[in-house]
Parts: sequence; C-alpha cells; structure tokens
Amino acid sequence: MESVKEVHLYIEGGGDQGHIYNIFKHRHPEFLWRSNLKVHIHGVEKWPEEPFVYAAVELMADYGIKLTDTNHLTEIDFIDDKRIYLVMIK
Repeated sequence: MESVKEVHLYIEGGGDQGHIYNIFKHRHPEFLWRSNLKVHIHGVEKWPEEPFVYAAVELMADYGIKLTDTNHLTEIDFIDDKRIYLVMIK
C-alpha cells in the first residue's frame, strides 16, 4: 500500500479522527505510520445506492480527481456501526 498517496473516507453520518484511527487500525494499520499520507473525511448523510459513483462524482467536482482503472483502490465496510467507503488514490 505504499503506492497510496491520498485516502478519502466516506463515512455514513460523518466522522472524526477517532473514526480514522479505528478504520486504519482494523483495515490498514500500515497507514497509521505514514506521515505523508493525505486523509480526507467526507460525511455522507444519506448513504448512496452506488457509493463508487457518488465518490467519483464528488472527487472530480471537489478535487479534480478522475478515477481510472489504474489510479485507485476502493473498499466498503462497516466500522463503529457506520458504513464506510474508502477511496485510496495512488
């Protein structure tokens, strides 16, 4: 996962630093020690049926990031009783 430069966390109902820590601790502990990793939290009030489409549209509109077949990894999971969607930009 060293190729990941930026992480966007879409968290149902919003989140904080504690959520980031729990997500990384359980899913990607290697991220906890990366000082150069950019992490963005996106609170999602109404969870979308297609989280990938939701994230792709928001990333393009807000950050100018276009998701392609080779520039990202995604995961969906539950943590702290909230749905989460991770978009990891390489």
